[in-house]
Order: sequence, then structure tokens, then C-alpha cells
Amino acid sequence: MGPHTQDQTEIFIDGLSYILAVSADVDAVQHDVERAIATPGQFVQFTASGERQVRVLVTPQSHVSFVTEDVTVESSDAVMARNDQGDWDFL
Repeated sequence: MGPHTQDQTEIFIDGLSYILAVSADVDAVQHDVERAIATPGQFVQFTASGERQVRVLVTPQSHVSFVTEDVTVESSDAVMARNDQGDWDFL
């Protein structure tokens, strides 16, 4: 299968960055974040690239941003991912 394009969403929570898995429901994650900031604090769970399960405590003081872009990929894997040292790896 040749290259194709797909949406890739990156979520930033209090300075940490996660690329959501292709299978993640971005609208559901956004709704969970909105619900969490209306409380004193609540964990939000989502699947990041590499099928990593992430749970982040979101509070009214949290800063959260979603960025979605159309990227060209060779497969359904994320184009970028953070390695253990916090640096970007291009897949």
C-alpha cells in the first residue's frame, strides 16, 4: 500500500505532548477534558500512538490544547513519537 494522508492529533497537557492513536476518538477525549476541568481534578484516559494507555490528571488550572493535521503516512502508525529521552523520533 502506498502513501496516503490521514488526520493525526496531538494533545498538549500542561506542557506534555501526546500523539493520539489513530483509533482514538478525539471528540470523546475533548469531552472528557472539558468535564474534568469542571471538577477539582479528574483523570482523563486515552490511547496514544504505540497503543500506550495514558491517564493524566486534569484540573481547572491545566492547560490543554489539541492540534490536528493532515499528514502523509506509509502505514497507520504515527508519523512522530517521543522517545524515552523526550526527543522526537520520526517514524
